[in-house]
Amino acid sequence: DAMKYYDITREVYERELKKNDERLAGFHNNYATALADLGDFEGARRHYLAALDILKANGNVNETAITYVNLAKLYDDEARANGADGSDKTDEYIELAYSALTSGGAVPDGPHANVCKKCADACGYYGFFLYKKELEDRAREIYRANGGEL
Repeated sequence: DAMKYYDITREVYERELKKNDERLAGFHNNYATALADLGDFEGARRHYLAALDILKANGNVNETAITYVNLAKLYDDEARANGADGSDKTDEYIELAYSALTSGGAVPDGPHANVCKKCADACGYYGFFLYKKELEDRAREIYRANGGEL
């Protein structure tokens, strides 16, 4: 039932927002997740990639990393739905998420620390334990520098 509201929202966003508005990227991410939940992996992939185009154009490192993790999960879910144990694309997108977070373009603030923690969990889930530790350490260091704890 929600899909008709996504279609209405998409029409409004595409009409009212500039093509690189990050709110449109957020829509694409959310819509892609809904499509993936319905088993429409190709539709989900198109919308995640549309979100990535916008996020990269805006230099949004945090949301780019999250979208890469979303794509990793999408490929894993699709492979498992087809009877496979996983997908090489899952590994590729985890690598891209890690790279986005550690490439030097991120601002070491609370939101970045939070995204590092979230992505660390995904890295661990997919067996990238060194990335998990490095991202957790990064998040912990940012929190400490700002008077908080992980």
